[in-house]
Amino acid sequence: MKKFKILKYFMVFMIITMIISRQNMSYSKEIYKLKPEFLICEFNPQMSGAIIVHDDDSFDLLGQFRTNNDYFEFMWESYDSFSHTDFKYNYSNDYSGIKLSFDYEFSGLLEPMDSVYGPILTITKENNKKHFVRLWNYVKNRPLDNYEIETSKQNDKNIRFPKDRNNFDGTNLKGHIEIDFDNLYEGYEPYVYDTKEEKWLKSNDFKKIKPKNIKKISFSLIPKNYEEDVDDKKYINNNNEFHCKITNWNPKGNINLGELKKFDKMQKTNVICNYDNTYIYSPLRVVNDYKRQNYKDILSFYLGASKYYDKEFIDDKFIINDKKTFNYAFYNWYKDYIKQLKKANIQIINSISMELKEPKEDWIQRTYDNKKATTYWEEPTYLISFTNEEIKNYYLKLYLSLASLLDDINMIKTMQLGEPWWWYLENDDSYSPCFYDISTRELFLKDYGYNMKIFKSAYDDYTNYEETIKWLQNKNGEFSDYLMMNLKRKYPDLKYTILFFPPFVTDESRVPKMMREVNFPIDSFKYPNLDFIMIEDYDYLINNQLEKHSSTLNIACNILNYPVSRIHYFVGFDLTGKNDLIWENITKAIDNGLEKEFSHIYIWEYYYVNQRGYYYPN
Repeated sequence: MKKFKILKYFMVFMIITMIISRQNMSYSKEIYKLKPEFLICEFNPQMSGAIIVHDDDSFDLLGQFRTNNDYFEFMWESYDSFSHTDFKYNYSNDYSGIKLSFDYEFSGLLEPMDSVYGPILTITKENNKKHFVRLWNYVKNRPLDNYEIETSKQNDKNIRFPKDRNNFDGTNLKGHIEIDFDNLYEGYEPYVYDTKEEKWLKSNDFKKIKPKNIKKISFSLIPKNYEEDVDDKKYINNNNEFHCKITNWNPKGNINLGELKKFDKMQKTNVICNYDNTYIYSPLRVVNDYKRQNYKDILSFYLGASKYYDKEFIDDKFIINDKKTFNYAFYNWYKDYIKQLKKANIQIINSISMELKEPKEDWIQRTYDNKKATTYWEEPTYLISFTNEEIKNYYLKLYLSLASLLDDINMIKTMQLGEPWWWYLENDDSYSPCFYDISTRELFLKDYGYNMKIFKSAYDDYTNYEETIKWLQNKNGEFSDYLMMNLKRKYPDLKYTILFFPPFVTDESRVPKMMREVNFPIDSFKYPNLDFIMIEDYDYLINNQLEKHSSTLNIACNILNYPVSRIHYFVGFDLTGKNDLIWENITKAIDNGLEKEFSHIYIWEYYYVNQRGYYYPN
């Protein structure tokens, strides 16, 4: 009897342990093939999408289709090309003996599972050859297909695929899928009807895929009424959201890939996360990476310039839709992101930039001859005006939406305005300033009763027009003040700041005096008007101008009067991840920031740190 009691208590202990273990699985070091945390998503630029992982057996795929040719996929890569070098999962391209099962549920504008263009499982081999698997064939509980119904009449024999299929309560929108990688076939259907023989025969196109040398496994989702290879994409303008709920995700077999390491190399630094580079990951993966890399307990989250906003198709192109705040995918991704941050005790500074990829035409800063204020990225972005009332209202709406989400879960509300610049064409022979968008010209005329002076070059002499330059400077500062005042009116405990970039504002050898003046509204930017200041000088690190870098670090203290406890510093970045000198300078810049005793020092950014495999050699 005593032995029975001991055994009973032991069994209870084991069950409780298993439950606790299950609850903590999302945060475990264990890594295995097809683990949801390490799935990524991708899609064409016109649409938006996200993968949101809840735990080891459930996740959501969601977003907005915007054209009839959109394509969303989520995938597992045999080689981990996105994690930091020190904790990539082990490489394995052999899927022999592996089975995967899961339940799916579709809602919204998704092509159903049994459609001609329904979801496809694509197996990409190491030689980049692709094999296309119709997932409907692997819905274990799908209704009987035509060939299954008709072949039951042949020789009184019932043919099934898979052979042991005997439950038919699934639908094209909700069902259970089982995939055996040892018995996986490309092709549309296993049987085709032969009109000559008047019976169903095995399809010659239905071919088994060898489960080795697999580079990537991807699952596709497309919109209803999808059209393949169309030159004239049709815009879907209503009810375009989709949601695929995956539950009971269960890979089995030889799936173990070892354990992920954790290191303590980054505990002196903070990190910046750019959604434009991070949208492919689940929030769970990103936040777990922060913990694995052991960053400090506050990060800067840059919403980016292209993927967070909603947009619509007008006059043959996509532009921002300011009637909404965020697109469906970003909104849900961000909600889960801050939830994961709160669990990890990490605070967030939200950064919205005045740099957009698809702004309205009349939002864009312009030169006197109507050239656009465009950056020099490979995919250009545009600088938007400080004087446009639509922009003011839209940006306030964005910040208030973020603040509301943070307030709902009792997180500290901190907002930053990025790239508050009047632009000039620095890489153009004209060096033209961009003060002449329609809202700026109209407001100046309203304030002064005459048209603004035309400056064709930022190097023009503005003697006798100092009032115009001061007016432009004030509009820069007033935009920031407007946001801060209205945000704090709604949320008195909210913290507000800007991102200040001295190379573009105070560098006399690089920037014309006119531009230095209009971009330095000191009264708006100096202490104590802002709660703290964020500065960056990545140009100097990239160009190895370390003397200028050293002088930059004094500007926040000496000119803007911030105590070091209220200075946050961003170090530089290397887009390629291959420039040794830049990464050496990044390390020096971190050292300089630590010597100055700045409150926080941020590495720009999470994606590039992983790409490089960088860590601070403390």
